[in-house]
Amino acid sequence: MSMRYWLALGGLLYGSVASAQLTTVEGRQVKIDYDADRFTFLTFDYQNKEQYFQPKYRTLENGIALDFNAFRLDHTVWQPDDPGRGMVGYYDAYFAFRPKSGYRITGYEAVFSGHYQIESAGRIDFKQIGQPTVQLGAAGGMRSFNHVVHFEGADSPLLNGNVTAVARAYESFAGAFAGELAPGRVQFELQEIALKAVLSPVPEPASGLLLLLGGGALGWRHRRRAKVAAAR
Repeated sequence: MSMRYWLALGGLLYGSVASAQLTTVEGRQVKIDYDADRFTFLTFDYQNKEQYFQPKYRTLENGIALDFNAFRLDHTVWQPDDPGRGMVGYYDAYFAFRPKSGYRITGYEAVFSGHYQIESAGRIDFKQIGQPTVQLGAAGGMRSFNHVVHFEGADSPLLNGNVTAVARAYESFAGAFAGELAPGRVQFELQEIALKAVLSPVPEPASGLLLLLGGGALGWRHRRRAKVAAAR
């Protein structure tokens, strides 16, 4: 390939890196860096074009919240033999946490909250990468949910996963509605993702020295009492 090609490609890569805009926010005991332009939040139903979403970001005490106003899945089927694959919501975001002086990060907690409804039959599966799949609730009216995911260790976690909503219709075989078809509908709305760091204080060097000296003094006092008691 020509030198012109490689120069053009290098210019594009440099431009994409240079255009990245890091945002830094501060919580009480942490600092958080992120580039919202690199995040992905979308829904699709295998038939229509993907729909993308941009949440609003809100700083928490030791974390960050993503507020959505239209991240919805709505799947309906009319025939029991409809092999509909449902609707899928996908999310991918990364926040780099840094503890402030005097603290260390021991883990993280992500809370996904919103509402859902399953009419007739169907299911809603929630899958965060690296975690087991969780199925939300059973058929009934509109309900709220708070799905909590825990991450261990100091490394910032990757928020990456999907939600699948699949409706199922069925035919009634008993009662007054025998022989009638009951359409299935599943609705899911993600309203917020809150990611928080779990922190613990790091003892100051002076505090550690005082504890060491205090422990040594107690040991010396104990040995002195033992010698006095033995001499009597």
